[in-house]
Amino acid sequence: SSTQATVTWSAVTGGSPGEEVTEYNLCLIQGSDEVCTLVPADTLSYTFENLNPETEYTVRISAINAFGEGPYSGVDFTTAALPSLSGVRVSSSSTSYEISWNEYVVPGATVEYYIVCFRRDQSSTECDKTVILPPSQLSYTISNDLGFGQYFVTVSPQTTEYGIATPTDSFTVLCPIDGIYCSAQSSSEISCSWDEYVVTDGTLSSYTLCLKVDPTTSSCAVLQGISPPTTNYTFTGLDSNTVYYPVILALTSFGFTLENVPINVTTFGDVPTTPPANINGEVSSTQATVTWSAVTGGSPGEEVTEYNLCLIQGSDEVCTLV
Repeated sequence: SSTQATVTWSAVTGGSPGEEVTEYNLCLIQGSDEVCTLVPADTLSYTFENLNPETEYTVRISAINAFGEGPYSGVDFTTAALPSLSGVRVSSSSTSYEISWNEYVVPGATVEYYIVCFRRDQSSTECDKTVILPPSQLSYTISNDLGFGQYFVTVSPQTTEYGIATPTDSFTVLCPIDGIYCSAQSSSEISCSWDEYVVTDGTLSSYTLCLKVDPTTSSCAVLQGISPPTTNYTFTGLDSNTVYYPVILALTSFGFTLENVPINVTTFGDVPTTPPANINGEVSSTQATVTWSAVTGGSPGEEVTEYNLCLIQGSDEVCTLV
């Protein structure tokens, strides 16, 4: 394995009475270092522990009897790399990914921490983002506020004795679309734009635009599909003075991106659609008193807040807010 090696051999037999093998001498050699161990004659296997991963070793075995040590036989081997984590599981929702794994157990190895590595380039050896987790934590949640765009993610244990173990196979994480900007254009329109979603080692199929009135649900008041390379759209026919929560997703060959962090846009309220009615005036030589009926109706928030009265005489006009 990466930190252990078990050697077996056949018993050395024969010889005259009194020349029987009493023990074996096992020598483990690595470079200029040599460590020898004596084992009883009835032992025909031995496990070397606390070896270094990915290291070449030589084992020499000789038989010993009452008259001394005989010739040795040898075997060369190379220890394996530290194994990667086992039991890695990835699940996702509309707003997050959940990664979990089994506790890392390798003889002689102590986990200092786990490394979650985010790479834009799957072939790169450098992490664009790194998250360090304590050895007791065997899961990690990637939420939609981590960043934007596509990442290739691996998890590796950092051991005290041997350094970083082999990373897990990478899996794709589709963080939200970047550059989303939405604004109200009128009482019935909201315009949105966003950055192109770049997919590595895959394809971008379409964009899905959803307008929610409740950010805690998955239901859309308006649902619209857009084909690349278009990166803008205007929603029409909306209710006035209403809060909407735009969600823009990219559909790729790996699946949908995570939803963007909630943003909200409020459509403009409608101006009064009818003029004041029942206008009456009482006029004297120097004064005029005007009365009118209140303008009512409209959605909540669209109530009349004031009236604009304009007095016109010839080309002169003077207006007053009341």
